[in-house]
Amino acid sequence: MIESDEKVDQTKKTESGHRFIDPKEVEKTLGTGEDGGISTRKKMVYGLIVIAILLGISWGWNQFTETAPTTFVTEKVASGDITVIVSATGDLQAVHTVEIGSEISGLVKSVYVDYNDQVSAGELLAELDTDQLEAEVTQAQASLQASEASLRQALAALEEQQAKTDRAEILARQDLISLQEVEMAQASLATAESNVAAVRAEITAGRATLNMAETRLEKAFIRSPIDGIVLIRTIKSGQAVAASFQTPVLFTLAEDLRRMELHVDVDEADIGQVKEGQEANFKVDAYPDMTFSAVITKVYYAPRIEAGVVTYEAILSVDNSGMLLWPGMTASTDIVINEARDVTRVPNSALRFIPPGFEKNQGEDTSVWILENGEPVVVPVKTGIADDRHTEIVSGVESGTEVLVNIKREE
Repeated sequence: MIESDEKVDQTKKTESGHRFIDPKEVEKTLGTGEDGGISTRKKMVYGLIVIAILLGISWGWNQFTETAPTTFVTEKVASGDITVIVSATGDLQAVHTVEIGSEISGLVKSVYVDYNDQVSAGELLAELDTDQLEAEVTQAQASLQASEASLRQALAALEEQQAKTDRAEILARQDLISLQEVEMAQASLATAESNVAAVRAEITAGRATLNMAETRLEKAFIRSPIDGIVLIRTIKSGQAVAASFQTPVLFTLAEDLRRMELHVDVDEADIGQVKEGQEANFKVDAYPDMTFSAVITKVYYAPRIEAGVVTYEAILSVDNSGMLLWPGMTASTDIVINEARDVTRVPNSALRFIPPGFEKNQGEDTSVWILENGEPVVVPVKTGIADDRHTEIVSGVESGTEVLVNIKREE
């Protein structure tokens, strides 16, 4: 009965129905005594376990560092070429492009050329309807002929009146006619002279009118002003051309596509290095495996500002003898700013590399690292020009020297 009572006491339940755990049971389960601490034996076991773990970590680290020594990656100093470039993008254009329009209105009677046709200077490209223009020329010719006939009549009248006036003056000196009759004869002579002058003025105006009519008629025949190729044709037979407010463009011609220009936009950060006479290479999407050459002929001072980006336009001359390049093609261009042939050079990574545990000494502007007896040694060098991969070495190391560029760890 006593044991039963103790169990009841140890497993008392609260009024809410939850089981109540006796604290003595907790102490017995955790292995604590009446003093509330862990036993000395268990403390020793825990300590030995911690020491074993630390020794294992230390041994593993030593094994890793001993079996993975530092190995340096090296490259030989060698001779080669270095080319400094500025990249830019642009498009190809004809050297000389001419837009041909019509100064008169009318219907297109005939078109004699099409896209890509080769044309010569003076060649007939198109013709407008000339019926009305020819009528205007005929009318002007008739008017001029009438004026010329009037001039002949006026000259005859003048000659007649001159004779009458001469006789009147002779008779007046003989007192055979009155002075009034002489004055009337002289007035008639002046009138005849004025008539001749007026008719001559009409003839001048008539000739001008005829010239204008003939010029308008000639303008109905659209001719090429240059030797070239037809790039654009905007008209066809039967189409109406209206030249009331501005001259409509009928054709666009390019003069000799065997010579072209490459227009590129150079960033403001690079424009200071770009000068006339520099050579360049470029590629176009139409021929991805081909590289074309060009020469800078002009650099414009006027800036181009788009979306806050400032660029300057450079013009390059292009030889297109093979007729592979077309106007409007986009070109990715590399302008050669500087170059050196067959010089001693090192990879740029060799100038940036510093072995682990070392620092760059102050006062050494440029240096590389080499191995002596298996240890890294710094070597100051004097450099020249550099591109995106190599830097010229003027002095400090010779061709064939192995320089450090990186490290690797052997597994």
